[in-house]
Amino acid sequence: MRSESRRNSQVAWIISEPAMERRLSRLGFRFGEPVTCIFKSKTAGLSAYRLHKRVVGIRRRTTREILVRKTLKTRKDLHMKDLTKGTPARIMISFAVPVALGNMFQLCYSLADTRVVGSALGETALAAVGATASISTLFIGFLSGLTNGFSLLIAREFGAGNKEGVKRFAAGSLLLGAVTALSLTLACLAGLPWILGLLNVPQELLIQSDSYIRVILSGLFVTMLYNACASVLRAVGDTTAPLLFLIFAAVLNVV
Repeated sequence: MRSESRRNSQVAWIISEPAMERRLSRLGFRFGEPVTCIFKSKTAGLSAYRLHKRVVGIRRRTTREILVRKTLKTRKDLHMKDLTKGTPARIMISFAVPVALGNMFQLCYSLADTRVVGSALGETALAAVGATASISTLFIGFLSGLTNGFSLLIAREFGAGNKEGVKRFAAGSLLLGAVTALSLTLACLAGLPWILGLLNVPQELLIQSDSYIRVILSGLFVTMLYNACASVLRAVGDTTAPLLFLIFAAVLNVV
């Protein structure tokens, strides 16, 4: 068992054959059940645990098949949703609705930019924005997929109660995302004339398209940073904080 000596823990996972899993379940070792290690002997190979006001002694070989995690106690931990408890439909809706609303507010960025550019700068500037939209969509989508990939690993470590694993993969997401974003930014800015030519941007739109897409590409690092942080928060069950940030950013963008 990992982290057997920690108090205020709960069973997170049983890695065992079906027969042993049923036996452990009869002893009280079920998913989410509170458990406290009160005795552990390396020499005798025995461990004792308190489950529901009774003490259960099991062999050390068996304890290796039980994974426990520390019970969440801090305010920071308590606001995270436990997606393993409650009605599945209600849990999925409470998790998915903020994500869906966040995607809607992300679309507000493009709508607001289109509205401002079309009304203030005219049709030519609006055409320049549309001509380069595929570039920004491609690279922002690529960085979003990169950071979202790490969220699967972070969610696995968080579910297992492995805080070090969560920190390691979160740091890896930020590091790889930063290196990739900076590399893409430098490469695209250097080869922007070639990219615009590859997209067959009309000659009369080249200057305005170049000016617009350079601003967008210069902000790739910040976009990556948000996507990485949002992926980490969603991986641990918090979909509300990214939504609140998107609402604030969308309103600020319009203002």
